[in-house]
Amino acid sequence: SQKLMELEADNSYLKYLYPKITRQISEFVEEECDKMEYEGSLMYDECPDPVMVRKLTAGIYEAVKDRYQPPEGEDKEETLAMNRETYRRYPPEQNWLSDLIQTLLVDEMFRRRSRRRNSRQWS
Repeated sequence: SQKLMELEADNSYLKYLYPKITRQISEFVEEECDKMEYEGSLMYDECPDPVMVRKLTAGIYEAVKDRYQPPEGEDKEETLAMNRETYRRYPPEQNWLSDLIQTLLVDEMFRRRSRRRNSRQWS
């Protein structure tokens, strides 16, 4: 419908306003969501499983981490020795990059779930 096309165009433009790193990671997130565009997919569960969302996040993280080199492993331990609060917030394998990926993933899932719901309403 016309309304749905307008929403998609608006969404595309607003995504263009993301910072460059966010736009790049968003491409990986969209590819992952493309794989879940089928009936009965986790993406369309009434309450998507948080463990599965974290697994998807971890898969995307593995694909992009070398490009962005977030603090993890030994470097991370040294940094965190100075700041225990940060350590509690970011256990091993989690950092700003995994937070960003999970946020983009959940946001993209929401967008696709809404689009699917709306296309059913307006068809």
